[in-house]
Amino acid sequence: MTAVLAKIQSNQQLTPQADKDIFSIELVPLNETHAFDYQPGDWALVSGLNPDSLVEKVLALLKIDSKAEVELKRFGNLPAGKALVESLEITQLNPAILNKLQRQFQIGLDRWSDRAAMMDYAQGKDVVDLLEDIPEIQRLGADFLQLLSPLAPRYYSIASANTHDVASSLSPLRLLYRRVEYQSSGRTRLGVVSNWLANQPAGKVLTIDIKSNPTFKLPAGKDSPIIMIASGTGLAPFLGFMEQRVANQATDNWLFFGETDPEKTCLHCEKLNAWKNKGFLNVDFAFSRVEPKAYVQDVLKQNADKVWESWQQGALVYLCGSQDKMAVAVQALWQEWFAEKLNLTETEAENYWQQMRREKRIQMDVY
Repeated sequence: MTAVLAKIQSNQQLTPQADKDIFSIELVPLNETHAFDYQPGDWALVSGLNPDSLVEKVLALLKIDSKAEVELKRFGNLPAGKALVESLEITQLNPAILNKLQRQFQIGLDRWSDRAAMMDYAQGKDVVDLLEDIPEIQRLGADFLQLLSPLAPRYYSIASANTHDVASSLSPLRLLYRRVEYQSSGRTRLGVVSNWLANQPAGKVLTIDIKSNPTFKLPAGKDSPIIMIASGTGLAPFLGFMEQRVANQATDNWLFFGETDPEKTCLHCEKLNAWKNKGFLNVDFAFSRVEPKAYVQDVLKQNADKVWESWQQGALVYLCGSQDKMAVAVQALWQEWFAEKLNLTETEAENYWQQMRREKRIQMDVY
């Protein structure tokens, strides 16, 4: 993993009329020393800051002054407020905290019988949920901060290819991200990096890490057909795939892309249609909030014969998007095809899907 300094060249909201905020951000290396080194399908790891409102809530519940110095094993001595903003994970509840509460303070012994119970309890909660649910923990004060995990960077699929079209090692890197904000248990929940990133202006310098994704890679040969299946910001790596395929003059590319509205959330549709018009891309859209409503798996099914023909010709299949929704539905559809076309039982079709994943005929980057 390689850390580089990058400057924001642009940070554009793509969906100003929609009920969700999706941004495209373009970064350039600060200088030649920090040139990007990545392949399509790789990740950029971006760090952010915890929301002030959540930090203030934690400080109040633990009765800690923001300027009070605390000693943390990984970070040394820091003001409590600074530690909670910059260094400690509070928007997600790590189940390991519950284990530490039991072992070190005998708190929650009657609540979580095993790790599975801890994971179930922690799902969808943040640190404030825990402190409000079990007031006994609040009495730990600053000692509670010792239990928290370091604030981790978030993974974003890179939405560009490092093709150096302008013969420069300072070629831009692009990301596609959705600002996370939702209501739960009477509180507004904010994504750490997405909200912080959405407020950063052009010219801001960030430290990002580039991490290879060896299980999500284009085929070596330009003649191999590819089928790309995406929903929402899952489109990101396929923008990088297409830039690379166009640079290599590879034309057998098929994208199935699902979103909500063709007018409000058709992400980078001008770019997709430009590739289509030049003969580089076959693209089918699915929009779930206009008539006729459709999801990406529906449009796949409508093209079943041609998709299967492409599969028989050696196509590699890529999925990127929601693990719980899109990926589950698409996997179920492909297993139906495997069962029907290859005369397999339901179990055999599922095993064949897994075999194809091991052989990298099917590659997934889902979340």
